[in-house]
Amino acid sequence: MESNFVPSTILRRWSIALILLSALAFLPSLAMSQNPHSAVLNWTLSTDDTIAACAAPNTCLQNVYRATGVCSATSTFSIVNSPAATAATFTDTAVSVGQTYCYQVTFEINGLESLPSNQVSAVVRPFAPSNLARQVN
Repeated sequence: MESNFVPSTILRRWSIALILLSALAFLPSLAMSQNPHSAVLNWTLSTDDTIAACAAPNTCLQNVYRATGVCSATSTFSIVNSPAATAATFTDTAVSVGQTYCYQVTFEINGLESLPSNQVSAVVRPFAPSNLARQVN
């Protein structure tokens, strides 16, 4: 009985299969793109946020809190970022279209956190269509 077994053919098939598996493993990173939507927050620094008070490393920082939904007295917040003490802005890129978020900021010196700032809400709206054209006949 003759055998059609050819080692080089099997080796080529395995090589192709490995190349395809490697490509498939790489595809999710290609398919995922950065979220083009964001919420940009700006605030005025605490009057206690001074060069003298925050001279030592890691002495002072801001805490940016976010809750999902409309701002209310019962909003449940989580820290989303702790920028440096001198930061007065934060861009939240972990947002979803159609979602409403509520934000507040605190200032911290030596682990002692201030009361929260006022709350602001942000509604992430979808982008408008573009490249509208007309044709007149």
